[in-house]
Amino acid sequence: MKRFLVPVVAVVLLSGWASNSARRVKVATEESARLSAPTTPLSSYGRFDLKPMEMSVDVATDAAKAAVATDLEARVHARVQPVLAQWNAQGANSPASDKVLTVQPRAMKIRIIGGATRLFAGALAGESSIDMDLELRDEATGAVIAKPRIIRSAGAVAGAFSVGATDRNLLDYIADIARQYLEDNRKPTPPSPHVAVAPTTPLRSSHTGVAGTWSGTLQGQQGAYPLTITFKGDGTYHATSGSMNAGSLDGTWQLRGGDVVWEADTTGRTGRATVQEANGRRTLRIVPDDGTYIVELTPIVPFDLRTWLPGNWIGSGGGYELTIKSNLTWEYTSTVGGSWFASGTARIEDPGTIVLEGWFRASHSIGAPEGLTMTLRRYGESLTGEFRLSRTWHVTFSRPGRPGTK
Repeated sequence: MKRFLVPVVAVVLLSGWASNSARRVKVATEESARLSAPTTPLSSYGRFDLKPMEMSVDVATDAAKAAVATDLEARVHARVQPVLAQWNAQGANSPASDKVLTVQPRAMKIRIIGGATRLFAGALAGESSIDMDLELRDEATGAVIAKPRIIRSAGAVAGAFSVGATDRNLLDYIADIARQYLEDNRKPTPPSPHVAVAPTTPLRSSHTGVAGTWSGTLQGQQGAYPLTITFKGDGTYHATSGSMNAGSLDGTWQLRGGDVVWEADTTGRTGRATVQEANGRRTLRIVPDDGTYIVELTPIVPFDLRTWLPGNWIGSGGGYELTIKSNLTWEYTSTVGGSWFASGTARIEDPGTIVLEGWFRASHSIGAPEGLTMTLRRYGESLTGEFRLSRTWHVTFSRPGRPGTK
């Protein structure tokens, strides 16, 4: 029981479960910015036609998944249709009134853990996730000008502690991101770089002593475990732990009287942090206002994850291994319960995270392969994270001859 309580405490400390509007706006804005822009500006269309939700075969043939897709359709239409109605009214008498853009949402993958399952199985039920395509098609030519894949997941531990609240919130996040993407890509074209614009406000020099990534240990009532926090120059922070799958832990921070004052996005938990220097070593000490734990961190020197990743990686416990090449293609083999093989391509998600996507199958199988996603985070000299097929496993890899970080 104690091993389960430790990651739960970490989630409570720096995050929260409610899907409040401020948090959803922030996530929608960030996720929209990561998606590829349409090849044709949306402002060149005078009418927009939102279609009913389509479903992949996997979703349509599963009654539970289809029910979630229907719920998702209602939320997408509730968020998007009022925006499109306004644009249609504006474009009715414009030169582009005869240009129609079809907006087609399509539920590709759905895995939602119900509240009852969460109540009885907790984190063992795995994580929830939704993948939805938002296809934008020129009605006259049939050309697809954009097809962003909107993906969100809720960690198993977060879902367990919230008794399914974070699982259910995924639908709202997907709908918000879809609306934000459309709004962002219909904004006026930015001015040419040759046009003089007012300079942006530089970051406060006092931020430079704190902004960056810090790594260390959180000491709570249930024990000690690792924590990494990135304080961004825009006044937000993002925290992760290599020993748990708890989703994003986010909040805001600012300098006040020489200290860092921080607040968690959803729980409203607040606290202070102080930078201390002794014998040439810098330490960031974090204490919440309720005094329930202490965090001590040291700065991480930036490194190039792409040059660090290539090579062979051995799975913790043996029986499986991963090879990553310099061009970020990869191969995975396993002899656990049979002979298995997977391969695909990888992408750098952030300075400490890599996402591997590809196909998984039995080595001698003639059946169709299954889509595989691995999200791995650098933790010391190890890679740790999630191995996701129809269910999710936690995996840890280390290089041959080097023990994984404990």
